[in-house]
Amino acid sequence: MTSHNFMNPVNKPDAFEAKALDKIRSGHLSEYYEVLPDSFRYARTLYEKASCLACHASAASAPKDVTERYGVEHGYGFKEGEVAGIISVRLPIRSFWKVAYSVVGPIQIALLVSAFLVAILFIQFAVVRPLRKLTLAAERISVGQAADLGVDRIHRKSGNEVHQLILAVERLRASLMLAIKRVGRRPEPPA
Repeated sequence: MTSHNFMNPVNKPDAFEAKALDKIRSGHLSEYYEVLPDSFRYARTLYEKASCLACHASAASAPKDVTERYGVEHGYGFKEGEVAGIISVRLPIRSFWKVAYSVVGPIQIALLVSAFLVAILFIQFAVVRPLRKLTLAAERISVGQAADLGVDRIHRKSGNEVHQLILAVERLRASLMLAIKRVGRRPEPPA
């Protein structure tokens, strides 16, 4: 907390706080902020309350320990309801990567990258490649060519969805070949 009329020298306003106090007092603002190159600064107005006047109304009416500690020159002359000062905060502005690196170290980043690569490889080998192979086989079957779907390496009760799809395409292939044979054996209708 600081004020334009600070009592304690430790609470002397810095450059931002002095500017905020000036803007708040002259513009009758309740808050003020600035985005600086390295930080976000925010100030909120504090108004003088009746309970504060015991120490801040006048040096003559202030408790003796207050005048002995802070003197009688600054921090007095306030009236209830007027701007007493501000409370300000400073939030440092750092890039996303600096914040991320401060939260997650190189070991965690390496683990995340490794997990990502394992996931990509799993998807490539367990999903994409079998589906590409199945697509090529389905294209061959569609034009009456033989295609090896590799069903002899798949357990019929496999819980793998890609395996179940391959088994279903194999059943479709077998049914299609059977239908083609039946159609080929039918005699020509008499003319």
